[in-house]
Order: sequence, then C-alpha cells, then structure tokens
Amino acid sequence: MERILNQTHSKETFYYALSKVLERMSYYGFRSLIVLYMIGESIQMEKKDATAIYSWFIGSIVYSQIIGALFGDLILGNRKSIIIGGIAHAIGIFILCISSTTSLYLGLFLIVLGSGFYTPNVTSTFGKLYLSKTKLLDSGFTIFYLAINLGAFLGVLLIGYLGDTFGFKISFITSGLLMLLSIVPFIALQKEEYNNYSGEHLISNKISNIILGILAVTLFWGIYEISNIRIFDLQMYFSEISAMNISNNLWHSINSIITIPFSLIAIVVWTFFYNSQFVKLIFGFTFGAISYGLIYLIPEVPTEDNILLYFVGLLF
Repeated sequence: MERILNQTHSKETFYYALSKVLERMSYYGFRSLIVLYMIGESIQMEKKDATAIYSWFIGSIVYSQIIGALFGDLILGNRKSIIIGGIAHAIGIFILCISSTTSLYLGLFLIVLGSGFYTPNVTSTFGKLYLSKTKLLDSGFTIFYLAINLGAFLGVLLIGYLGDTFGFKISFITSGLLMLLSIVPFIALQKEEYNNYSGEHLISNKISNIILGILAVTLFWGIYEISNIRIFDLQMYFSEISAMNISNNLWHSINSIITIPFSLIAIVVWTFFYNSQFVKLIFGFTFGAISYGLIYLIPEVPTEDNILLYFVGLLF
C-alpha cells in the first residue's frame, strides 16, 4: 500500500453525499411500499401481476440511466439533468397518491424517467471532483456509496413507518418531498463547480478501456438489480414466516445495515492509503459471486432454516 499525502476531500463531496442520502431515502422508502400498495385496497392487484410490474420497473430504471447519461453529457448538461430528473421523480411519486391504475403507470414512468436523469449525472459530476486527486477516488466513491446505504436504511424505516401508521398517501408525499430536497444542494452550488476540469483529462485515446468499463459496469449492475427482485421476494417471505420479531421495514434495511460499518472502515483506510483498483475489483466481484451463489441455494419457497444462509449471502 502507498501512503496518500496532500490530498483531501472537498466540501462538494459532502454536498453530493447529502443529496444522495435524501434521494435514496425517497427512492428506497417508496420502493419498499410499492408492491404492498399495488396489492392493497388502493389498486387491488394480484401479487403475481404486482411482482411482474415491479420487475419491469427495476429493469427499466437500469436502461433509463443510459438515456439520462447521454442527455446529461451531450445535450442538457449534468447539472440541468440532475434537477430535471429530481423534479420528474418527485412528480411521479406525488401522482401515486391518486389511487388508480392509470396514475400507477404514469407515476412509475415518471419515476423511471427521473431516476434515469438524476442518477448517472450525479455519479458523473461526483467523479469530476477527483480528476486532480485520483488516489482519493476510491475513498470518495465509498463515501458516496455509504450515503446510498445510509439513505436506503433511513428511507425504508421512515417511509415504511409512515406507510404503516398513516397510510400510503402520507408516505408518498414525504418521499416526493425528500426527492425535491435532494436537488437543493445542486441548486446551491455554483454552476462552474461542475465543469472545473481541463482538456488534459480527456480519455478519447482509451476507447478500449471505456468499452471494457461499460461492459463490466453493465454486467455488474444488471445482475445486481435483477438479484434485488429475488432478494425483495425473500424478504417478503422471511418477514411472514420468521419468529425473529423483525419488522417488515427492518427486513428491507438489513443489507444497508450490514454495508454501513464496512463502508466506514473502507473510507478511513482508502483516505490515507492507496492500493491497486484492479485488486479491489477482483475481491469485489469474487465476494459478489459467492453472495449470489449462496442466495441461489435458497429454495424458491424458503423456510425459516434458510435465514442464516440469507444473512451470510448479504454479508458477502
């Protein structure tokens, strides 16, 4: 390992982290309730149909981010795309307060569109903060990832509690307001801060690296999002059959709870010490493969005996 000297995180890093916490609170809080909303009295949909719509919704978000990235980099600019995406996402959640199938589809469409514009452009602009201090990039993105998991954990607890206590409308309104708050840090920052990099960082001569990066990222996040559908299904089963007295909302937060302490350790270590990113990637993909292998061993209709295997899978 190499010691990192004379490089520190900027205040913009924490503006981005705050925005991501609020956005993930909104997204994961809403997402933890959407299937229950569809099969409940509001929409009265069959569970099979609701799960199918949920699966299409998750898959569509992955592809919408490709469109949002192209608009952000080539047409609108990252900052405008973030603000447009945040507003569209919030409107989509507010529309869900109208209990009808038409409102459901329109709301989900706007959420997919909004997430597609917001997410890749936040990631892109965050990365630009580290063009002049690349050895801190791993630590910076771990802060970003910690913000994601912290937001997911808090969002599921808060929005889930509001849904259980006050109903879906209050929880959706809160989720929409959190989404609007997430774009405030970007409005507060000056526009120049998003474009503070020079032509010497252009990587047009590294097309092969870009292509390999796209393929690796597509593979990873595609598998990750698809696996989330199965994990969500397992959480529903375990919350119904478990005698561990864990609430349904907490089941949806377990992954974030496990991730947060490991993220904190990584942030500290990678802020002061640098090691090969390739080595970290190999370890990450290996642990991910083991995790999915363990979850694959859980039968389609799990029993309480499978809970330990599920926890070990999440740990990896």
